[in-house]
Amino acid sequence: MLRTPLITGPESKAFRGFSIFRVRSSRELVVMAPPILSLALPSETGRVLSIQSHTVQGYVGNKSAVFPLQLLGYDVDPINSVQIYWLRFISGDFCDPVMGDEGKLYVPPELVSVYREKVVPVASMLTPNQFEAEQLTGFRIVSEQDGREACNIIHAAGPTKVVITSINIDNNLFLIGSHQKGKGQSSSQFRIVIPKIPAYFTVCSSVSF
Repeated sequence: MLRTPLITGPESKAFRGFSIFRVRSSRELVVMAPPILSLALPSETGRVLSIQSHTVQGYVGNKSAVFPLQLLGYDVDPINSVQIYWLRFISGDFCDPVMGDEGKLYVPPELVSVYREKVVPVASMLTPNQFEAEQLTGFRIVSEQDGREACNIIHAAGPTKVVITSINIDNNLFLIGSHQKGKGQSSSQFRIVIPKIPAYFTVCSSVSF
């Protein structure tokens, strides 16, 4: 590694733009020029905008995608989908309450009350799946009418738009959407049948907006 001469005393003020990386004594510092950003030197392979999920522990989403892409020579600009959700959340717009599916929670049970009491009331649109809607409403969904009633319960908590993204009743898959234009008004609801593929798919990550 190339090093600049040791700088001591008042002369060190001229090197404020450099990064200090080692202290030899209270008066002697070793400095070096700031690194060249990769942004200024794009790779010949190309650049990738990677919008995926993020985990604190484990390797899925951007934590599993960015490094392999870099090994292949790509310049990677990662955006974690949670950042998009958070921007939408603080604007009171959209919330996908990712908590679990098929009767199992992905998150600690105590977070359910946080979603129910803190997140849902400030969202204008909510997109839970069947299990998440049951967790948020305390209402068991075993029929299409139950799904519609769950939407009304969520409306009463705050969101004016609700889409229960997947309801599985007797092996029939569909979603229910609901829009309440004003408090106390009846909601406009619809159902969309989702063709079900007779297979089971396991993924290690997701691309979300």
